[in-house]
This record gives sequence, structure tokens and C-alpha cells, in this order.
Amino acid sequence: MKKTLLAAVLSLATLGVAHAGPAYTAVGVQNDVSYDAVLNGGWSIVYRGDYAARFNLANVISGIAAGRNVMFAALEDGATTFKLLSYASKEQVFTLTGHNQTHAANGAEWYYNSSSIGFAGLGDQIVQESADTGGGGWSDNPENDRLSWHVNGDVNFVNGGWRAGNVTWLNFSTDWDRLILVQDAVAPADVPEPASLGLLGLGLAGLAVARRRKSS
Repeated sequence: MKKTLLAAVLSLATLGVAHAGPAYTAVGVQNDVSYDAVLNGGWSIVYRGDYAARFNLANVISGIAAGRNVMFAALEDGATTFKLLSYASKEQVFTLTGHNQTHAANGAEWYYNSSSIGFAGLGDQIVQESADTGGGGWSDNPENDRLSWHVNGDVNFVNGGWRAGNVTWLNFSTDWDRLILVQDAVAPADVPEPASLGLLGLGLAGLAVARRRKSS
């Protein structure tokens, strides 16, 4: 009887886990990543807006807990895949850097100063004018591993574009979105569903009753 109840409790515990999908993890700059894979893989959007929009970055930063992973991404309207994305810890992403200076974190080069904010491929040099125009930004074939958003003098705010991978001149674009995402504190596959928690509690209560009967 005891073994049967224990098996039932374990079964309930297994059924009670919400399997939204495998956790999304990556190192370095990634291109053409499924939107659903990221959102179902333990990431939540904390900001989304047109490349043309100006937004209060300081408010976004203050709402993110210390130590959490933060992702920057770009998405064309109607697309089912991110054009590119990369992430690192909050502290790494929002470390202030000198002009044209980067620091490596999770396989990418990150920068944030009064000119612009963004990332480039590991080992890449940036050219801030004021956004990063390096990697052939002025050419017909720009590199596809760079994301850069204008700051224009005030590190508390982000202004227009400028680039999403090999797509540039997005300063006034309403066809492309900038996204900031945060990795959930608990992976989605480890979160018990509320209803199943009640069932698990009933199973544990039944196991306790069986133990009392045996001892009496």
C-alpha cells in the first residue's frame, strides 16, 4: 500500500510540471532564431518597440533584477524568427564603456555609452558614428552579427535604430522592432502548474494517513 501511494505521488509530481519547451540558451550572436523557441524557452519581453521609437532605458534597467540574463534582439514585423540576438548578464550588458570600446560577455562584444548601445561578434571592433557603422555598415554587404541602437548623449534613453544585423539605416523604421528580454528565474519546464500542486498535496496527505494506520 505504501509503495503504491508513493508511486502515485511521484506520478502526480511528474504530471504537474508545465513543459512549455526546452530552455533557450546560446553563446555569442545568433541569427534567424525562432521567436517561439525563445518565448517558450524561458524568456520574457520587458520592452518592445519600433526602431524609430525613443524609450526610457533607465526604467527598463531598474525593473530587471540583479544577476538576470538580458537579451537584445531585432525582429521584422510579421517575421517568425529574430533577425539576430545575443544575451549576457544584466551587469555585463549595461556596463558603461568608452567610445569605440567593447567588453566580451557570453561570446559577444558589448558596449554602452553616450553614443549607442548594442553588441557585435566576438573579437569585432566597433566604429561609433554614433551607432556602430563598423563591419561594412556603409557598404552594400554589412556584417550580420551587429546590433546597434542610438543613445545620442543621454544614457538613460535610447533613440532611433540604427542597425539589425546586415540591415542598416533603421533610424525611422516602423517595420522593425527592438526587443529587450529577460530570462525567467525558473526554467519553464521546472514550473509546476497550480492545479497539479493541489493534487500533489492530496497525494502526500494520503501517504501520511497510510503511515499513521500502519503505526497504530
